[in-house]
Amino acid sequence: MEFFRSLLLAVGLLEPSKVDFIAELPLEVSQLILRKLDPESLLCAAQVSQKWMRICRSDKLLRDTASDHKRNVRRKMMGKVFGLDLVAEEEMEAVRRRHVPRNTLPPKTVVFAKSREPRGLPKRAKVSRSSNAKPVKCMRF
Repeated sequence: MEFFRSLLLAVGLLEPSKVDFIAELPLEVSQLILRKLDPESLLCAAQVSQKWMRICRSDKLLRDTASDHKRNVRRKMMGKVFGLDLVAEEEMEAVRRRHVPRNTLPPKTVVFAKSREPRGLPKRAKVSRSSNAKPVKCMRF
């Protein structure tokens, strides 16, 4: 056993070496590992090396996570500078989102075409004409 240990020490495999496991793994596996990190740790990991930064930038989910976290930190800092209570504002926004029904958009209207819904107007309005002029027809687009 001692001989094997001295052999490993001579070759340089026994001493602890710094192995960049993210750079050694395939890109997809590295991205899966980095996706498990919380946003603060992800930003720290992106600063480790240029290779890690490229991996973080190449994945849309990692990019969105980092930018959302940076945006939230920036908003909180601006709130502290201007004395705004952003926590209460975020809670109110969450309450508003919960109570607004999804189908609150006004009904779509059709212009210059036949609609399926009745418009509520009379079919023909009676107009008294003083002369025998023909009515002007509308152009359809």
